[in-house]
Amino acid sequence: MSDSRLFKILYYLLKNGTTPVKELAEIFEVSTRTIHRDIDALSSAGIPISTSRGRYGGVYIMNNFILDKSVFSAEEKDQILTAINDFSFILNEDTNNLLNKLSAIFNTNARNWIEVDLSNWRYNKPSQDIFNSIKFAILDKKIISFEYYSKGNSTYRKIEPIKLLFKSYNWYIYGFCLLRNDYRLFKLSRINNLKVLDDKFERCDETSSIVDNAFYNQNLVPVKLMFDKSVSYRVFDEFDKSEIEIDDEFLIVNTNLPSNDYLFSYLLSFGPNVELLEPYNLREEFKKFIKEISKKYFTL
Repeated sequence: MSDSRLFKILYYLLKNGTTPVKELAEIFEVSTRTIHRDIDALSSAGIPISTSRGRYGGVYIMNNFILDKSVFSAEEKDQILTAINDFSFILNEDTNNLLNKLSAIFNTNARNWIEVDLSNWRYNKPSQDIFNSIKFAILDKKIISFEYYSKGNSTYRKIEPIKLLFKSYNWYIYGFCLLRNDYRLFKLSRINNLKVLDDKFERCDETSSIVDNAFYNQNLVPVKLMFDKSVSYRVFDEFDKSEIEIDDEFLIVNTNLPSNDYLFSYLLSFGPNVELLEPYNLREEFKKFIKEISKKYFTL
């Protein structure tokens, strides 16, 4: 007997209400006899599950019934409710209804202690919509297409989406790019005109190590930075404490950063409150970069 199937049956009944035994057997691809055994197992465990006869009969969770005993301990109940609540932003819109039903059965309250909003302060819907579309594409193994903006250009991409990742304050989708015929990482904020296609893919997900290393194969270089204390709040937010040295006037940071366009853009975000001390070659490149920018605003 599968414990996983038992919980899935419980979840399904909480979400959908009374369901015929035959329909449950078809959904979970087992015999009606197996479903009856599962019902007995759930009932023996203290779950208020019952059956009714007639045209609209079936299996259901009894209304207004509070469990004195359960397959879950008090700690396990709390963990289940907390986990569902924590990840409600990646589940569907029925999550609140499920939480309410589980809370009633467990005779406890689901504490809404966390809220995740994928939008920024200026815009609200697009990022969340893109996130949800990609999430369902991953679960359904459907190919997605979109325009992707990078280094001043946009390209049309079709990918087999594998995983959503959160890194360095940004969301990314990792998948197999059909244009490049290789695995690629795409930043969600650079995606436009996303479409979930009807085409499905069967590629096996054996890319865990590739995903784990995707962020680290970026030619990281050791840098030494000097920050004015007026931006100390950002320094402590964005760097590990072990990388920070504090003196009377400045904060000195020794860290590793990607040696690409990101580095200069990142330093500019601090305005005049940061100085790149080392390495010397990057310092000289940064000086040239700043001079090129200044030409746009100053004339001789």
